[in-house]
Formats: sequence, structure tokens, C-alpha cells
Amino acid sequence: MSAFGFDRFSAIDDLFARRAWADAAKALDAMLGKEPNLVDALLRRSTVHLRQGEYRAARQCALKAYAGAAQASPPSLLAIARQLMGLLEHDALIEVLRLPQFRAAAPAMALVEAGSLLSGAGAHAEALELLNLAVTREPRHATSHYFRGNLQMFMGDTAEAEREFELALTLEPRLAQASWALAGLRRNSLERNHVARIQQQLAAVKPGAAGEPFLCFALFAELHDLNRHDEAWQALERGSRSKRRQIGYDHGAGLALLKQLAEVCTADFVQSVSVDGDSPVMPIFIVGMHRSGTTLLERILGGHSQVTDGGESYAFSAQLKWATDHNFPGALDAEALRRSGDIDPADLAQRYLASVRTRARGRPFLTEKLPSNFLNIGLIAKALPQARFLHMVRDPVDTCFSNLRTLFTHACGYSYDQIEMAEYFLGYRSLMAHWHRVLPGRVLDVDYARLVADPETVAREVFDHCGLAFEHETLDIDRNASSVATASTAQVRGGIRRDHKAAWKPYERQLQPLIARLAAAQ
Repeated sequence: MSAFGFDRFSAIDDLFARRAWADAAKALDAMLGKEPNLVDALLRRSTVHLRQGEYRAARQCALKAYAGAAQASPPSLLAIARQLMGLLEHDALIEVLRLPQFRAAAPAMALVEAGSLLSGAGAHAEALELLNLAVTREPRHATSHYFRGNLQMFMGDTAEAEREFELALTLEPRLAQASWALAGLRRNSLERNHVARIQQQLAAVKPGAAGEPFLCFALFAELHDLNRHDEAWQALERGSRSKRRQIGYDHGAGLALLKQLAEVCTADFVQSVSVDGDSPVMPIFIVGMHRSGTTLLERILGGHSQVTDGGESYAFSAQLKWATDHNFPGALDAEALRRSGDIDPADLAQRYLASVRTRARGRPFLTEKLPSNFLNIGLIAKALPQARFLHMVRDPVDTCFSNLRTLFTHACGYSYDQIEMAEYFLGYRSLMAHWHRVLPGRVLDVDYARLVADPETVAREVFDHCGLAFEHETLDIDRNASSVATASTAQVRGGIRRDHKAAWKPYERQLQPLIARLAAAQ
């Protein structure tokens, strides 16, 4: 928090550094008692509330800081936006970063961070505006070009994205993220690849450094395309070990949550509570494992005249945090589940529906494509009787290998070890069977292989489940001009691809621990 740059906060920032939250709370309360609208104190107080497990109070402080944004300095505006992102207050975040005083004075690095926040909030076009401004102000700022390339990639402009990534690497050859992005941008060939450059970068990187996983996963992707599978596997193993050491994933807690959900969310617990009045938006939750085809399904649905594709939104989890007065990473945690018995489902529903009204852009249906919402199916069904659930199902080994070969930013901590991957998949599959038992008819399984082989038949089943008339043009997924900011961004361009082969087959020998663990559960 010392980045705000105010000397008057140095003592409080020292308390932050020592994690003395109770003392920091007292000092900030005293300061706010004299100046109740002091933005930088409100932001710090919001953080302390989060550290002390007080989500609602944290949100109230952040929104009070947001209310004073018009008079705030550019560094404070960025700090407000950062705090709002952590609280999933995307609409407020976007408004803050639209303020003219921020755009007029922010340096390139601040504009890059702001662009990243806007992109995370789904405002990709506005994010690109800020990145363009950053490049104008500092043309040789490599990170600006890298993030601008990301946005072009999300929007489907592969050629421009490639140009930006290459320029970023010219300006900063050690920028591992740019090599990683380039590796997955298009299929690599003997005539066109970046293997030698990535190997040079890896030779220079320190083991365990933040850039190591990016380079290893980039090298895997390129060697895989070149059919150099033994070398590719070595790169993947190194990258996975490096990433696994860098994250704070608790595998036991992840598996325990899956079991606890089945124990708590019984048939009686998940019975729907009616919401008064007509719902302004009909949410369609697309769930499943990551890399199971959820993005493809959303692209089809998003091409319908009555549907807005909402992307990977944590909108329901945001309202669940409010309902339980508990902050948690990801879609759900054990403490939120423990508190869920005390929440008012009707209030949760009304808050959620109010929060997504703007995102629906006047259309009656909105997709919520967050794969990990499979954890929340029981809670969503209880609060939103009108919600539809589509569950993408893909071959277990295909799904698991696709996760293993993907470098995720924050999600899927289980995906860097074969046994952890297999165990989590089995736990997920058991939980989905539980949802089918306690919510008969509410969840439609959508088989990925059937979808790509016979998209019209499967799409008709999907639309019927959602209460939508079939529209043939939805099968032309390139008509959908919306951005794709997921790991599937390159794969979903160019129409529905029916030539998918089992990408894991060349690694069947190395994947025996995973295959055996999955087979043992049959």
C-alpha cells in the first residue's frame, strides 16, 4: 500500500508490512474519524477489513472511496480501481478508469495496469484505448506492447497480436510472457517457429524465477507442434514443477471442498426459493472442467439473437461473498459453504440479478461461462429457480491432458501434477453425479465430441433446454464478434473444428500415472 506515496501513511504502511491488522484498523479509524472521506485511508481500511474477514465492510469502504474518485489523484484512482477489482465491482472500476484526469496524467506503466484491470472486467475495447495511449506516451515500453498484443489476440486480430509480441521481445528479450503468448498464437512449423529463441531465454533464466514456467510451457507448445514429443514432455515437466512450487495450492483442501459440497447440498437444501416478480435476465451457467469446450459452447449460444455472452464472470461468487460476509479466492471455499446455510436465497438472487442487468445489454438471456461454477450449482439452483445449467463433458484423459499442458494464471492449481489432476477430476465427476441426483433435469450434459461432430443436433438440444428457439446461424461461431479472453482464445477462431485428435496420444507412456489413476476409479 505504500505505493500511494503519502508520507502521512508511512506508520500505517509499516503496520501493514508487519501484518498488524488490529493496530492498523485503530490507526485508520482515528484518521477517518477526522477525515471520513479520505480516499487513501478508506482504501487501506478496506484492505484491513478483508484481512479481518469482513467482506461487507471492505466493500463499503471501497465504494465510499469510489464515490470520491472525481477529486482523486491518478495514483489514487489506480488504487481505487485495483481495490474494486479485488471486490469484483467491475462497473465501478470501469467508471473510475474513464475519468479524464487519470488518462491525462498517468504514465505508461500505470496505463498498462489500468488496461489489464479493464480487460479483467470485460471492457476489452476500453483497455485497448489505454494501451494505445501507453504506447503513444512511451513507444519503447515493452510491457505496453505485450499487453496490447494480448488484447488484439482476445479480439481475434492474430496478425496484429503477433506484431506486438515480436516488438515487445525486440525491446525486452527477457519478456517470457511474450514468448509464451506467441507460442500459442498459431500452429508452429519447421519453417516458422521460435524454438531456438525460447531455448536461449531458458538458458538465461534462473531456476524458479517467475518467467521459467512461461518459457517452459511455450517451449512445450512449439515442440509439440513440431512433433518433437520427448523434448516437449521434458519442457512441460520442468514448467509444471516450477509453477507448482510458485503457487499456494492446497490439494487436500480442494478435494475436501468437493466432498463437503455433496454433504451440505442435499436434495432438501437445494430446493429452489422463488424470486418475486419476473426475472429481468435468464442466466445460463456453462460449467465443467477447464479445457472441456465451455468456450465453444458459449460462442454458439452467444450468436443467438436473444443471448448475451457474459464470458468468465464471478458475478454469482461476488454476491455469495456479500451474503456470507466472507472473502474467498475463486468460485467458492469451505468457509463460505459453511456459512451458506444462514443466507437468504431470495436476497442473494435479487442482488445477483441486479448486478448482471447491465451486462445483459437488454437481452433476456445471459451466459455465465465460468467452468468452476460447477462448485456452485446447488447454491445457484437454490437461489435462482429460473437458471439453466449446461455441463460440458469431455473424454477424461483429453480433459486432464489439456489442463496439464495449459499454464493458468491463478486457477487450476491441481493441473501441475498428474496424480493431483486425476484426483481432482474424479472428485469433480463425483460431484456432478451428485448434482444430477439432487437436481434431476436441471443440468444438461453436453458432450464435446458430439458437439463438434454434429453441432446442429447438439445445439438444438441445448437451445431447447434453455427455452430458446434454434437459430441456424449460431453455428457460424465466427459471426460472434465478442472477445475471447480465455485459454481457448486461439482455438475457437476459424469455426467449429471437427478434426480434433487425441493430443495426449504421443505422451501415452509418460501419462501412465494419470491414466492408471483414472482407470482405477472405473
